[in-house]
Amino acid sequence: MRSMDHTSDYRLENCTRAHHRQWLKLWNEYLAFYNVGLEDGITDKLWENIRAPEAGMYMRVVMKGDVACRFYIYQFQLSS
Repeated sequence: MRSMDHTSDYRLENCTRAHHRQWLKLWNEYLAFYNVGLEDGITDKLWENIRAPEAGMYMRVVMKGDVACRFYIYQFQLSS
């Protein structure tokens, strides 16, 4: 993992359609790192859920300039 020494160089953005290409690259790198293969359509369904507010799944993207360098996906839970 690269160090985030200059946090002012980074900004956090809500996921938009414009992030798809860069997110997909990061997602595929994540899957490769963990040596995970997914069935056809799983990644597309994940993206669809991230983009659909009614799914209750959200994503934020860490940008450095115009480049996505990190992302996180989260859900709110009504109880623990």
